[in-house]
Amino acid sequence: MCDQSARVLPRFDPVHLGDRLRRQREIRIQDNARKPFVTFLVGAGFSRSTGIPVASEIVKDLQDTLSDDPLSSAVAAEKRKDHVSEYAHFMAALLSPSDRARRIRGYVDRGRNERGQLRINWAHLLLAVMVRDGYINRILTTNFDPLVVEALALFGQPIRTFDLNTTRRYDPDILEPGAVIYLHGQMHSLLLANTDDETQRIHQHYRTVLQEALRDSYLVVAGYSGDCDPVLSALDELPTFPRGLWWSHYSKSAPDSPGPAVERIFCHHADHCRLSTGDDADLFMRKLVLAGLRLSIPDEITSPFVALEHSLRRIHPPLPPLGSDFGTMPDSDPVASAIALVQGARKESKPAPAAAAPAKAGPGSRPPGETPSHSLQDLQLKVLLDNAALAGDWAAFDRIAPDIPVQPASLLSRSVGDGLVRRAGRELDANDIDAALRHLDQAQEHGVNEKFEPWIPTLRGNARLARIRLGAGASEADRLFSEIVAFYAEALRLKPDLSAAYNNWGAALIERARRKGPTPEAERLFVEAGLKLGEAIRFEPGLHAALYNWANGLIEQARFKTGTPEADPLLAGAIDKLTEAVRIKPDKYNAWFNLACVHALRNQRPECLEALAQWKRHDPAARRQKLDGDTDLDHVRDTPEFRAFRDTLPE
Repeated sequence: MCDQSARVLPRFDPVHLGDRLRRQREIRIQDNARKPFVTFLVGAGFSRSTGIPVASEIVKDLQDTLSDDPLSSAVAAEKRKDHVSEYAHFMAALLSPSDRARRIRGYVDRGRNERGQLRINWAHLLLAVMVRDGYINRILTTNFDPLVVEALALFGQPIRTFDLNTTRRYDPDILEPGAVIYLHGQMHSLLLANTDDETQRIHQHYRTVLQEALRDSYLVVAGYSGDCDPVLSALDELPTFPRGLWWSHYSKSAPDSPGPAVERIFCHHADHCRLSTGDDADLFMRKLVLAGLRLSIPDEITSPFVALEHSLRRIHPPLPPLGSDFGTMPDSDPVASAIALVQGARKESKPAPAAAAPAKAGPGSRPPGETPSHSLQDLQLKVLLDNAALAGDWAAFDRIAPDIPVQPASLLSRSVGDGLVRRAGRELDANDIDAALRHLDQAQEHGVNEKFEPWIPTLRGNARLARIRLGAGASEADRLFSEIVAFYAEALRLKPDLSAAYNNWGAALIERARRKGPTPEAERLFVEAGLKLGEAIRFEPGLHAALYNWANGLIEQARFKTGTPEADPLLAGAIDKLTEAVRIKPDKYNAWFNLACVHALRNQRPECLEALAQWKRHDPAARRQKLDGDTDLDHVRDTPEFRAFRDTLPE
């Protein structure tokens, strides 16, 4: 038995430990042994500089909270048990696990900044650097906060967490190097270990976890007092520390003494233990990682533009296009815009070569022969404009656009024009034709980028088609149809593979044929519509709108041939198109309803009812009125099955 009072605890310098670890790793790499060999055990002190309180501060807070509570006397009595901490008994006095969980979240929330984000201190950042560079075998933490995980995520490191509090069986073989093991649970876990009973429930795992983590590993302890914590007693029970126990102690009230429980471990394990004092977690990690290991501060801090660009490039695939009833407009990919902004900022931040310092002639001027570029402010405004238009946030768009001069050749003016084209498309979706045309006029004044040019005539044609469908008279409709042809032809001249122009042209031809009645001219228009819609699908296979329009054209064409042998093949073709359309987009309930109608026209009753069931499933406004008002369903209306289905619908 050793005399703790007379024993001088052996010391270490974190810089020297870091140097030792670095040299050890170099030797291991030469021997082709690259397995990580450092395990950290961290406690509340590791997070303290962010504002999250340590256990003694939590005890004081709970003591104040429970001072007027009848349970406080019972708590005070229980505190006299030497083997149980004040923290555990005050937590037990809260009685409710949900109350304890709320308390824990509240304490962690003290580490948030004004934006509600948890601060990440240097201790966690530099621990993540050690993970990045392959030193860390395990991170064991008694904390509930997610700062280790957030630091790893900040540097793009894999997140491998294991919540010991929610397991019945600990299997270390499934863990990868760098895994984070929460010994008492995570703040958002269903179970947290705060009270003595809760920690005893998982005490059986502590020794197993520690033994596995310390195989061929240095154990570095930082920010952990171990005050009456069962993890500390499990440490004391270990037979040995193969590569030593390196304990960093920091306390303003007891700067040189880690406490009797820790000293007992030093006493029991003799020369396997070393102590460092006087450094809080942030300073300890700086000495260990930057001065001793000589690891580099991550690019996220030293080269933020490069790091941010790398982070942005991880976002994949590009934002999927939203599309509309009038086709899919080109998207200004917000990630690509953000990368362009970062690259512009990076270029602006580079100092100009000392030899080339001509006098500035004014804003925007550049030396002769220099490639034109855009100012950082312009790039930032462009990102704001593009993203506002992409999101349909027209209030944000209108806060910026009016201040942009109309200069069709300029970056920002064209960005305004692109946004106005996108806005016009949204307005046509809402049948606001006048607003759409007004914004298309403004877009032409501002100028647009090349990919938006064919959309101006396309949307102008769509606006004419919308006016026809809203009830234009015969003479006005003829005029509008002529304009439609000219607009779609112009769009395809600018972009010959624009599927939206072909699709909408086909829809316009069907509308014109329908108005012609059963005439040879209508037959010609139906055929031409099929050709246009076929081209739309050729350039954009699986285009739902084109399949839907084509089916409607075949149905209209069949109506003109009712009672003739030619009608049924047209209806069969419509079924094929609609079946493909609902396969691609099963939530498009109008296509399901039309499919039911065509099956009814062909007297295919089971198929009709199946399609109606899908219509009901996807249409939140499915009502009996729609069934009752459609004459295509007359062939099946009087069947028991149809009547039973009708009764399932609201009035």
